[in-house]
Amino acid sequence: MQQQEDQEGEAQQAVSASTSSSICSLQPLEAAASTAAAVKSVAAGAEAEERRQEAVRTFCVERRARGGTYYRTFTAASYPAVWQLFRHTAPKDLHWYEVIREGRPAHLYFDLEFVPRLNPQVDGEALVDVLLQHVAAQLRRHFDLILDPRFVYELDSSTPNKFSRHLTLRLPGHAFSNNHAMGKFVAQVLAASDSKLLVVRKEQEPGGGGGGPQLGSMVDMAVYSKNRHWRMSRCCKGGKEAVLHPTGRYATAPGAGVSDATVFLDTLVCNVEPHARLLQMPDPLPTAGPNNRGGVGMLGAAALQSGIGGLGSCGLQVTWKQGAIDTALLPDQVAELRRLAEEAVSFIEKVATQRAGAPARARTLAFCGGGAKVAYSMIGPGSHYCENIGRPHTSNHVFFVADFLGGTYTQKCHDPDCAHFRSAWMPLTAELCRLATGAAALPPPSPSASGRSAGTRG
Repeated sequence: MQQQEDQEGEAQQAVSASTSSSICSLQPLEAAASTAAAVKSVAAGAEAEERRQEAVRTFCVERRARGGTYYRTFTAASYPAVWQLFRHTAPKDLHWYEVIREGRPAHLYFDLEFVPRLNPQVDGEALVDVLLQHVAAQLRRHFDLILDPRFVYELDSSTPNKFSRHLTLRLPGHAFSNNHAMGKFVAQVLAASDSKLLVVRKEQEPGGGGGGPQLGSMVDMAVYSKNRHWRMSRCCKGGKEAVLHPTGRYATAPGAGVSDATVFLDTLVCNVEPHARLLQMPDPLPTAGPNNRGGVGMLGAAALQSGIGGLGSCGLQVTWKQGAIDTALLPDQVAELRRLAEEAVSFIEKVATQRAGAPARARTLAFCGGGAKVAYSMIGPGSHYCENIGRPHTSNHVFFVADFLGGTYTQKCHDPDCAHFRSAWMPLTAELCRLATGAAALPPPSPSASGRSAGTRG
C-alpha cells in the first residue's frame, strides 16, 4: 500500500513538471472517409488550441477508507504519468476513472451489460457484433464515415453473474463534440436497429414493485450524462475484482501487434486529437427556456398532473394548455395536432409497456407549447418505470413527450428526484413522421422559444 502511495506521489510530481508536449499524442492514423455535410467542424482556432494545451487531465480515483468502504477523490495528471503508475501497480489496486467533462469532445463509447442467469440463450459476443454492425450503418448514414474494426477496442469485466463490456470506437481524425451529442447518436442507432435483438431481461431492483424481470436494452444510456466517470482499462471498481481487460477481438485481435501502452491510450475516450473534426447531432427540439431543457416545462407537467380538460375522440382526457408567452394556436392547428397526438397513443403505450415489462396506458394529452409538442401522462403498472433510475418508482409516474416536428419522443418523470431528467430523444415511427410531414396545419416552433434557446446555449 505504501508503495502505491509513493507511486501516486511520483505521478503528482510528474504533473507539476508536465507541459503541453507531455501528452502522448496518437500517431497519424489512416485517413477516414470524407465527412458529409452533416458534420459540423468546431475544432478550429481557439478551441483546438485549448484542447492541445490540456497536458493535465482530471481523473476520479476510488480509495479505501479505514472502515473498508471506498470513497472517490479527484486528481490531475498527464497521460504519461498515469501510464507509468499503471505499469507498476497491480490491476486489483487500480480504481481509476476518466472524468468526461460536460461539453468536451470524446470518442464514441458504449457500456453493455446483462445478467446471464436471466438470459441463458443470449450470446453476449454475438450481440456486440450486431450492435457494431448497426453503429457502422448509422455512422455511414449520418456522417459518411467508415467504422474500421482496427480502431474498435472491446474491454471485458464480466463475471459469472454479469456480462459487462466497454467499447471504445475511434474514428480517425474525428470525435463527438460531447457525450450529449453522442447519446443522441446512440439513441438513433438503437431506434434504427432491430431493437428486439438488443433487448435483454433485467433484474427487478429493490423497491421495483414486483413483477419479476423487466425488459430493457443491453446498452446503458445513462453513461451519456454530464461529467460522467468512465472506468479505465486495467482497472476494477473499489471492492470488486473484475478488471477491465482487452477481449482479444477487433483492435486487439491476435496478430494486431497492439502494445499495452497503445491500448491504454486508445481506450481513453477523452484522448481526442487537438484538430479532430467534431461530430454533432442536430437538436430535434428547441428548448423553451432554462427550466424546460427536456422539452416540457412546469406548465406541461402541471397540465398532465391536473388532468383538466375534455374527452378526446379516443376516450382520452385531453388537455391543451398554453402560457401567455406562447402564440395562440389556430383552430385548424389544434385539430391537426390533436389528431396526430391521438394517432401516436398506441405507439407511446407500446413503448412504455416494452420498457417496463408491464402494461402502461396513456391517460392525458397536454400541449406543451413552443411548437408541435405533446406530453402523454401514463397510468397502469408499467407507468412507474423510469429510465433515470433503471426501475419503477414506488408511486410516481413517468410521462412521455412527442415532438411531431422533430419526429422524436422522450421520457420524463414526475418524481422530484428526477425532475430534471429526460431520456435520449428517440425517433417516432416512420408512419407518424409521414403524417406529421404532410400536416400543413402543424404549429411552427415558437420564435420566443427559439430565441431563449439560443440565449441559453452560450
